Amino acid sequence: MSADLTDFAAGIDLLRQMDLTAGLSGPELSELAKIARHTDLPPASVVFREGQNQSVIYWVVDGAITLETTGARLKPIVLLTVGPGEVLGWSALVGDSRMTARASTVTNTRLIGFPADDLKKLCDKNHELGYRVMNSIAENLSRRFHATRQFLVGAIE
Repeated sequence: MSADLTDFAAGIDLLRQMDLTAGLSGPELSELAKIARHTDLPPASVVFREGQNQSVIYWVVDGAITLETTGARLKPIVLLTVGPGEVLGWSALVGDSRMTARASTVTNTRLIGFPADDLKKLCDKNHELGYRVMNSIAENLSRRFHATRQFLVGAIE
C-alpha cells in the first residue's frame, strides 16, 4: 500500500525519523513530504527486480530487505540484507535506472519512496538537501562495497 505522506497526520514525524532529514526546517520537510510516498509491505514482497527500470528511490524506515543477484547457474545469491536508514534504488537518482539486484522484504517493511525526477529537482533547488541526499547515498554505497568485498573474500576462501 502506497500513500502520499501529506495524507496522514504522522507524515512529517515519519520523515523526521530519517537521518536524511535531521536538521531540516519545517518548510523543507513540507517540500519533501509533497513528493514522498510511504509503502508498507509484508514479508516476501518484491520491491524491484534485477534489470528492471526503476524511477523511485527508497529509504527503509522499518524492516529488512535482501538484495540478491542471479548466479551462473541461475541460482539466487543473497548479497546482503539492508535495514532502517538504508537506500534502495539509488541508480534511479544518480545513474542508469536499471536495478543491479533484486530487492525483497524479509519482514514487515515500511519504505519512504521519492520519484527520482522530483527528488532531483528538489535537490537542485535546495543544495543543502541535495548534499544530504548524496551523502546518504555515498555512505550506503560505502557500506555495500565493504559488505560485497567481505562476501567475495569469504567465497574465495
